[in-house]
Amino acid sequence: MNENKQAFVEALGTILAAFSREEIVRMDYDKDSDGFEAVTIDYGKGQSRTVNVTGDSCIAIMHDVYRALA
Repeated sequence: MNENKQAFVEALGTILAAFSREEIVRMDYDKDSDGFEAVTIDYGKGQSRTVNVTGDSCIAIMHDVYRALA
């Protein structure tokens, strides 16, 4: 089964922005030509964090984002 990681990360970012204590503005998924996959979490005040999600399923992406926020 193919997962739409881009759509999943966008939806997760929307949910976290609405319901998290963190000041999350948005989250973006990116996959480069070498296969490296990353989620960038943009916070208020211009801060961001990049999480390596290479090879992750959508559920594993959610887990890695959670660990980055905890």
